[in-house]
Amino acid sequence: MTISVQNLVKRKVPGTFLAIVNARVYPMTVDAQPVAADTIVCDGGRIVFVGPRVAASLDGAQIVDARGGAVVPGLIDAHTHFVFAGDRVGEFRQKSEGATYEAIAKQGGGIWKTVLATRKASEEELVALAVPRLEAMRARGVTTVECKGGYGLDLANERKMLRAAREAGRRAGLHVVTTFLALHTFPKDAAGSRADYVHESLHWLEALHGEGLVDGADVFVETSAFLADDARATAKVAKRLGLPLRLHVDQLSAGRGAALCAELAALSADHLEHMAAGDAELLAKHDVVAGLVPWASLYVGRGAKPPIAALRAAGVKMMVATDFNPGSAPVCDLLAAAALSVGYLGLTVDEALLGITRHAAQALGLGDRGVIKEGAVADLVVLDHPDAARAIYELGRSPIRALLHSGNPTAVS
Repeated sequence: MTISVQNLVKRKVPGTFLAIVNARVYPMTVDAQPVAADTIVCDGGRIVFVGPRVAASLDGAQIVDARGGAVVPGLIDAHTHFVFAGDRVGEFRQKSEGATYEAIAKQGGGIWKTVLATRKASEEELVALAVPRLEAMRARGVTTVECKGGYGLDLANERKMLRAAREAGRRAGLHVVTTFLALHTFPKDAAGSRADYVHESLHWLEALHGEGLVDGADVFVETSAFLADDARATAKVAKRLGLPLRLHVDQLSAGRGAALCAELAALSADHLEHMAAGDAELLAKHDVVAGLVPWASLYVGRGAKPPIAALRAAGVKMMVATDFNPGSAPVCDLLAAAALSVGYLGLTVDEALLGITRHAAQALGLGDRGVIKEGAVADLVVLDHPDAARAIYELGRSPIRALLHSGNPTAVS
């Protein structure tokens, strides 16, 4: 029985036995090209068949007709800061007039301004602010999104942020991966030294992990933030807790951050605008994903860009994310980030598509997302055009015909 996507959304049947037919399937398991399959069958929230319709058993399945449109894995935004209060629109104006990221921070702006606003907000207020942001992401095809802490900078407020991220994901119908980032900036009201704060933050990491609020750890490694040894200390605790590591590195200055990520076996090395091109081989050797955040590169970098040619030549996997945050990348549109990665950073279209699917999943350690294959989570996007590239070619309108999250059709507008 063929049924409209709108009616399926209204029914919201858990574990739906559902098939997408007449599709042009882009599995993203090897490259970003379509395969000789026109049907995807989902059951119990997982993909159970990918292949020709004539080989599929569809008795009793609800049918979604793709009408020849491309079907890609649910998109993954692997680097965001979507839980925060307040805004920094005034800083946007300052930057347009030549003010630097560092100068604004010294004036009391930057991350610290967002910390103060976020601390004042209640957990419910943070959830209420975050849900529309996630709904906007979902409308652009995102089904999994990472969210960092780092706007609390004390245990109570970091806990509040991570709890809000979990709850906002539940309400918006997205899978949220949470990342501990208390080492985001040194709080201006800290009672002790920077070393004291780093030591204390590691106890917070243990506590919040024990409460089930943390899926990974991150550190902003920069001369104006935290040191490589602070990242090493965090990595040691994260490893003991079984948590993966992702790091902000080489964003504002050349600090051999990519090499540090290789040393610490991080899942991803994010930003990399001032990365030493020679470190690309290290990332490839240790299978560290290069986390590209083109909106932040554009707004903060003043022309500095990751060494794409070196990363490509070394065979480094590259993910693309929004870095959505109120200061350096106030953009929650992953399709726009992918388009910018092509037009500004120099990725190919296929690299960009892999960057928001399979390679983004690898950056989060999610082997069952970001691809279309049997056993994978049934997060799927049905596009209104047979070429998946169309999704990042024409911006400003939704290219999505249907969105499935864990096998259930989800409203996208």
